[in-house]
Amino acid sequence: MDELTQAFGADGALASVLPGFRLRQGQLELAQAIEQAMAEGEILVAEAGTGIGKTFAYLVPALLSGKQVLVSTGTRHLQDQIFHSDIPRLVEALGLAVRVELLKGRSNYLCRLRQSQATPQDEGESRTLHRVRLWAAQTRSGDLAELPDLRERDPLRQKITSTAENCLGNQCPEYDDCFVARARSRAQEADLVVVNHHLLCADLALKEDGFGELLPQMDAIVIDEAHQFPDVLAQFFGFGVSARQCRELGRDIVSAADLFGDVPQLKDGAAALADRIQELQGCFPFSRQRLDMGELLQDAAFMAAVDGACEALSRLDKALEDLAARGPELANAWRRTSALLLRLQRWRDREPDQLVRWAERHTGGFGLQAIPMDVAPAMGQARSRQPGSWILTSATLSVAGRFGHFLERLGLTESRTLLIESPFDYPRQALLLLPSALPPPNDPRYASALLDLALPLVDASEGGCFWLCTSLRAVEEYAYQLRRRSPWPVLEQGTEERSRLLQRFREDGHAVLVGTASFWEGVDVRGDALRLVIIDRLPFSSPDDPMLKARSQHLQAEGRNPFFEYQVPQAVLTLKQGAGRLIRDSADRGVLVLGDVRAQRMRYGRQFLDSLPPMRRSHDQQEAAAFLREIRP
Repeated sequence: MDELTQAFGADGALASVLPGFRLRQGQLELAQAIEQAMAEGEILVAEAGTGIGKTFAYLVPALLSGKQVLVSTGTRHLQDQIFHSDIPRLVEALGLAVRVELLKGRSNYLCRLRQSQATPQDEGESRTLHRVRLWAAQTRSGDLAELPDLRERDPLRQKITSTAENCLGNQCPEYDDCFVARARSRAQEADLVVVNHHLLCADLALKEDGFGELLPQMDAIVIDEAHQFPDVLAQFFGFGVSARQCRELGRDIVSAADLFGDVPQLKDGAAALADRIQELQGCFPFSRQRLDMGELLQDAAFMAAVDGACEALSRLDKALEDLAARGPELANAWRRTSALLLRLQRWRDREPDQLVRWAERHTGGFGLQAIPMDVAPAMGQARSRQPGSWILTSATLSVAGRFGHFLERLGLTESRTLLIESPFDYPRQALLLLPSALPPPNDPRYASALLDLALPLVDASEGGCFWLCTSLRAVEEYAYQLRRRSPWPVLEQGTEERSRLLQRFREDGHAVLVGTASFWEGVDVRGDALRLVIIDRLPFSSPDDPMLKARSQHLQAEGRNPFFEYQVPQAVLTLKQGAGRLIRDSADRGVLVLGDVRAQRMRYGRQFLDSLPPMRRSHDQQEAAAFLREIRP
């Protein structure tokens, strides 16, 4: 009996240590395929349905391989779970002595220098900073996750952490005690390193300065939640310039000037940059959040404001070049100014290239973004930097059983693929309601008609519902109407942090959570708390999305159909994620409502329906209500 069969068997190592562990044939099949890919240096793309146990399926062969393996996850939460919970249990069960390290982006670690320089803005921030300093004297990792009361969006976090731009690297007076440097040093020697996609892609794109390359060359790379990977890869092989970056640079230049006292021209230059950024921000129309490059090139005032920002950065660049040798603070400011200037100049370049460029307005500022239209070359560069085996796995990679769309996006068309269906008994556990009498989603009566249909189902279920929308406007409208017309507690995305909303949803058991993108995936609610999922529309990208426009034009130029070859597959994968929220365990039961009649009436609808789990289907609202009354707690 080989090691994997022994480990996963009914009487194997995992069953002897992990309560409730049982042999799942699909999990063993996935583990064996991953073991083979690692041994032969292959690329494996594997879809593993919910309930397969894919985390253990890749961790066990990774731990047994004797190779240096990097595991990359979609979120920091999953990263922490794998490192702090899953791996220790597996190491104990398998009786292994392996060195495992957790590595996050620098914004997750305390920066001793910036903490010592931080100035609180009010009494509350002063108390928090005091707690941080007490913790800093004791912590070994410097990981801010050890401070649960320091919220992720707390403004203080920016003051006590560094970025790749403002880090002084080995010129920092605190370098010998730097938590980031220590974590990276440990990772270089580890057998298994757990990172997240953002950190991996930053390293692959050589975006992390100050410490050189982050990761050693690994024997194998495992990409979990791989459906997210193309978009993250595009983000880091692109670039951006934001109002926040420019303002932070200006503040740091002023601070550096104060250290030396005899460089007033730097303060004047920083003030001029702040004025130009404010002018540029004023050019954004309040009615639009996102503008593509084609529109912007026709806006003379906008492009003139971009030119003004370039000119202000250019003057600062020249001034800092003459002063950089006087100290690391000025040298760092010069490097950052030069980098921002080059990115801004490249962004405004009128020459056509393979970049998709746009501008977007957001709270307190704006961003000018550019990403590659095709990420396959970026994936090729990533593989050249990490030439070992690559395993990409997720519950949502195929469209109607075919991997073509995902493989083409990453340029992996010659890869080995594997599709393992979920072990759940979907015909017994779940019902898919496909209402046939609703108007199409573009009909003004649609939202009201969906509410009329869904409210009796919410009552039959006594809450316990995810209402998944494709826009924030829809979230606000449905949440408002639910509060007026339903007795069950309504939780609305945007009113509280995501983690708090989920905690309240689980604890209540009868709530209706109305949300958009961030609740379509990465949300795991097992048991009775969730028994009804309502999806209002097929999740097609907005027509204003710059990437959609650019990809569509590119495919049309090649004589291809962008709707069927790009928009539909992307929407199918998103729908699979949303539908996957309903059944998370073999004991879960529930109803999925797909309100968009295009899935039934349009030719492309078959791809959506064929990609969903094999739930029992019905057009009868009363049948769905009866099922919900049967399963409600």
